[in-house]
Amino acid sequence: MATALPGIVPGRSEISVPSTWAVFLSDVAPAEGARLFLPRGNAEFAHLHADGSLHLALDPAGHAAFLASGWGEKHPYYDRGVNVVMFYAPRDQAELEVAKKVIAASYHYATGRAPTVTTAAA
Repeated sequence: MATALPGIVPGRSEISVPSTWAVFLSDVAPAEGARLFLPRGNAEFAHLHADGSLHLALDPAGHAAFLASGWGEKHPYYDRGVNVVMFYAPRDQAELEVAKKVIAASYHYATGRAPTVTTAAA
């Protein structure tokens, strides 16, 4: 993720346990109206847990379709207005490709720009 998407930098999550690796917007401003992870709300848009699962900020208009797809579930704070969903850890290459597409969707939501690289490089 960190090398394939423009305008982001990796680092430790500002909201999760120390072993959680996150991506942050760096030289890209968040899209107008995008609700990213707290505490800042304008930088961290996805993070990877040690078990391989991901938390992502996605466009709320697509939440119902994402949740119905069976690829993930609501974050425990989702019903409190937190814009975060969980993507289950990929178990094989095919599921990793789906994860890359969901990460690209999170990037698009966070920046308002479609990724300029293929998701295969993510």
